Amino acid sequence: DTLSYAIAVEEIARACGSTALIYAAHISLGCGPIYYFGNEEQKQKWLPRLCSGQGLGAFGLTEPEAGSDAGSTRTIATREGESYILNGSKMWITSGAIADVVIATAKTDPAAGTRGISCFLVDKDTPGFIPGKNEPKMGLKGSVTSALSFENCRVPASAMLGKEGEGFKQ
Repeated sequence: DTLSYAIAVEEIARACGSTALIYAAHISLGCGPIYYFGNEEQKQKWLPRLCSGQGLGAFGLTEPEAGSDAGSTRTIATREGESYILNGSKMWITSGAIADVVIATAKTDPAAGTRGISCFLVDKDTPGFIPGKNEPKMGLKGSVTSALSFENCRVPASAMLGKEGEGFKQ
């Protein structure tokens, strides 16, 4: 439950703030959306690996031009048959360059405002997914914070988390 999670983060932080940050981001941002919004196939593919510690998850929301304002997302996902093509960039993503899967926000319908934003599960080995440089930080240096780029990054339509247009709520 939430209280147990908070206690776990607090106890880990007693020993290492960086490790606590990695753990907290992984559980709440990397696993949480899959648990709450993923379909059964997505849950079976990712959660056993992520929850056992054999993989790491991240959430790609923040962008160079939009900051953490989810409604101002500029990354675009264009439908092509049974795939979506992602183009755009993210910044300051905790564990982004080392995650096995990144949940990335992108506009699937730019004219629909926040109702046109969707989330995608992007495997680290997907062509066109390009982890960028790690940001230098004054503290918490054990936690990687990095830029991500999506350059004609083709993900299957089945990689969408939930339904099209639900990403802002997620």
